Amino acid sequence: MRDALGEELPEHLVLSRVVFPDGAPRTVAGGADRAALVRLSREAGPRHPSPR
Repeated sequence: MRDALGEELPEHLVLSRVVFPDGAPRTVAGGADRAALVRLSREAGPRHPSPR
């Protein structure tokens, strides 16, 4: 997928990884749990630094 996107987009716009959780984490009130999404992203593996 990265190769196909790299042909169409500049390098800084190509995702370094994609995470597919089983379901979206929810808060007690039913909204999206953003903190849990960040934790899932960090647990998925190393992240390449963003270009500056």
